[in-house]
Amino acid sequence: MLEQCLLAGLLGFDDGLSLISKIGLAFSVGAMGGIGINTAHELGHKKESFERWASKAALAQTFYGHFFIEHNRGHHVRVATPEDPASSRFGETFWAFLPRSVWGSLKSSIELERARLQRSRGDAEPGSLAVGLIDIDNFKKLNDTLGHAAGDTALQKLAAQVREQLRPRDTVARFGGEEFVVLLPETGQGAVTLARADLAAAKAWYTEATGVTPYFDEPFYAGFNINGFELGLDPDNTGITPGNQCYPFWSVDNIDESLRKLTSIGGEITQPKTNVGGPTFVATVRDPFGNYIGLIEGAD
Repeated sequence: MLEQCLLAGLLGFDDGLSLISKIGLAFSVGAMGGIGINTAHELGHKKESFERWASKAALAQTFYGHFFIEHNRGHHVRVATPEDPASSRFGETFWAFLPRSVWGSLKSSIELERARLQRSRGDAEPGSLAVGLIDIDNFKKLNDTLGHAAGDTALQKLAAQVREQLRPRDTVARFGGEEFVVLLPETGQGAVTLARADLAAAKAWYTEATGVTPYFDEPFYAGFNINGFELGLDPDNTGITPGNQCYPFWSVDNIDESLRKLTSIGGEITQPKTNVGGPTFVATVRDPFGNYIGLIEGAD
């Protein structure tokens, strides 16, 4: 009642609004909001800064400002893919699509802004930002054999698995049809995290594995200089489970010899030598302390 009286006073009515006036007001506000959203949609595609500002202002009256972000930077990139909340699923009813689209658009806009701010911080502040690219082999064969619905499910499950392995500040996003990009701010060039009791044994193991002695050797940290890159042994283990972090790939001349050497001193092959295109081969080894080491041959 108070809100009605205030609105009526603003409109010049002393005794409130009649039923017809209330209906007329509701239709007027609804029409303005609806037209505003459609107009904002078009203005959001313009290049002039004033027109883009006007788009945000038109969306503000319906509390739908996130549409400006999600539609232009999300929907147009991911249209007709499982990641796009504005694309309906095959056979999906309107009542199932509506809440998924509204809520999904809000979540998508937050994720897009988080990624933008991370990039901005990377430009403005010193620090490291690792970028990873995930490419699914033979994805077209999966789609052709089991159908696009199965392919969509596979992409969703892969994205969920990747997110589970990331930190809250990391971002994973669809990059192409079967590719994902992962942004990892404040990620070192290859620090290996170990429990305190393992530090002495780890220094001995990595000295033998690399043929390099630590250039920095203290109870709180041991650092190796591997061809200009840092390999650090951190005994504090600040909440990181061994093996549950990004691991470095070491460029080697002969991956077979490197695998033989690492396994002879206690390493375990977790991914055998694999050709990833042309003369490039990769493999993964787990050290005796649960950390993973990637090997790559032919990366130059």
